[in-house]
Amino acid sequence: MAMESTTRRYGEGSSEWSDRAEQTGDKAKQWGEQAKEKAAKFGETAKMKAAEFGEKAKDMADHQKDKVGTRLEEAGHYLRSKDSGEMWHDAEEYVRHHPMQAVLGAVVAGILVGRILK
Repeated sequence: MAMESTTRRYGEGSSEWSDRAEQTGDKAKQWGEQAKEKAAKFGETAKMKAAEFGEKAKDMADHQKDKVGTRLEEAGHYLRSKDSGEMWHDAEEYVRHHPMQAVLGAVVAGILVGRILK
């Protein structure tokens, strides 16, 4: 019924009907172009952010690598400069000053040894 009134109102070959259809098509094309532009901008932004993140991750990894290298050098120096009696004394002092960390370390070491021997 609505179709009949629309057909009567505009007629099947009416120029007004085709003008409206053309306007609707033009709007759809505009929206499509806008969507393409926004998608392209989003892609460019995402690419830039990914590059920035990659650079930051690389910097953080380099920093951590340097930090670990320094700690290993310090540990090597400590092991070369101390005898076993001094190391045992240092371990006892650490346990007295940090009992919870010592217990946690012992538990973790026990778990690791248990897994290795299993």
